[in-house]
Amino acid sequence: MNENELRQNIARNIISLRKHYDMTQAELAEKLSYSDKSVSKWERQEGLPDIYVLVRMAELFGVTVNDLISEPKPEPLPAEEGGRQHHFLIAALSVGLVWFVATLLFCLLKVCLPESEWLWMTFVYAVPVSAIVAVVFAHLWWGLLVQGITVSVLVWGVTVCIHITALVPDVKNMTLIYAVAGVFQVLVVLWYLYLATKRKRAKRRGEQGESDKTKGEARPSEVERSQK
Repeated sequence: MNENELRQNIARNIISLRKHYDMTQAELAEKLSYSDKSVSKWERQEGLPDIYVLVRMAELFGVTVNDLISEPKPEPLPAEEGGRQHHFLIAALSVGLVWFVATLLFCLLKVCLPESEWLWMTFVYAVPVSAIVAVVFAHLWWGLLVQGITVSVLVWGVTVCIHITALVPDVKNMTLIYAVAGVFQVLVVLWYLYLATKRKRAKRRGEQGESDKTKGEARPSEVERSQK
């Protein structure tokens, strides 16, 4: 296999897998911490991803590195099928299951403890539990914005739960917990801003690496022309 055949195989496999998972070039680039220009170059057969990127793509798509560089189209693992809509439905069903359990628990407690005035708290506790589920799926399948939103919902959901729970024994000054949550929210925002900045730096390094690689490939042809 020569270099042109290798580029062709990798380009075709990347395009096939990316479309199979309903990803844009920008979305794939974000997961690889590269720029969409780099992905575009690979798909146009104008460059080759390094071995680390090939390994990362193989893990992402559920195939082997050999599948990526081989001529036959790789077959994705059945468990990995589905795109963004599939992911959203799985996340929505999981969150819905949390609320089903909360409703079932409320009904059972209402039958067993009909005089209790705090049974509605089961729905309050369902909020942070739902947020935990959403945080897990957001970090698996979505970007920093969705991740930050779900973490924020978790922070404030837990805060409200603690405050309302403290009303039962009538704990004083529990509203101060919102000040703690506010400071923590600022830390969450700063953390995801840091991650976004880190990704941008990684993309710039990737673009610089692709540029240097292209220049390195161009030098031999210039030497050959000068010799001719």
